[in-house]
Amino acid sequence: MKKTNFLIASGLVSLIVFFPKPVFGAEIKANAENLTTSVNQLIEVKDDKSMSDPERLAKELEARKQVVKDALSLSLKEISSLETSLKALKTKDERVLDFQSSSLEYLESAKTFYEEQSDVVDKLASMDEVKALAQKIKDYRDAGYNKKIERVTNFLLLNQIDGLIATAETRWQKIDSDLKKLERGAFVSPGYFDANMQKAKKYISDATNLGADAKEQILKEFEAEKISAEEKLSLTAASPSEDKAQVQDNTPEIAPKVVNPKELAEASLTNLKSSYDIFLKISQSVKKILQ
Repeated sequence: MKKTNFLIASGLVSLIVFFPKPVFGAEIKANAENLTTSVNQLIEVKDDKSMSDPERLAKELEARKQVVKDALSLSLKEISSLETSLKALKTKDERVLDFQSSSLEYLESAKTFYEEQSDVVDKLASMDEVKALAQKIKDYRDAGYNKKIERVTNFLLLNQIDGLIATAETRWQKIDSDLKKLERGAFVSPGYFDANMQKAKKYISDATNLGADAKEQILKEFEAEKISAEEKLSLTAASPSEDKAQVQDNTPEIAPKVVNPKELAEASLTNLKSSYDIFLKISQSVKKILQ
């Protein structure tokens, strides 16, 4: 059997970029840089002793307004990016569809909130008014926005990882096929790379399981919050004579999270990277064998 028949085996690995493309693209990065610039400009104005107090205060007011405007613009770009990614999800899983629909609904309400605040900024005439608006935005983010955005972002990241896992599985099958050809051609002893291949397979399997666990955690948390919200509405609508304590006793307990979904996603990616490290080592060994 000719060595040239195994040229494909000498290039077993076609490495991929392991960490998925960020959910947020270049446009959001540009907005983030604008926000950083406006914050730095505010600091410069506050520290500028060359101006009179009235002049400095006037410039500080405009600088603060610009920070708020840039922060709002960044949030709106963030929402737009997430909406696009969420709408692109293709699934028949009812739980995922519910999460997708609910998340899009929330993002729409958040967009309305930020747009309303954007319309107000230029009308503010005092430092206190600007600070009050900034606090209002912060309170809104702390009250739920940050948590929901992180959840959606993690879920989208996990869907990107699913694609990487599928690629790794295909790569494993291709390498396994090429190695069997090498064995049949007596270029390597039967089973010479078996331990490496099984280790790589285990890494891919672990990556799959970690990703699935992370998604399940996200969906369970989302569903628990949804149930809690529905029960609160039910209690609000209940008559005064209703036994509210009994209703509250029926609220399901939410198990504490052991590991953050983002940490599980990172662990999944680490396992995938380890599988590709093995593929690379096998490729290097095959090249030496065929020289």
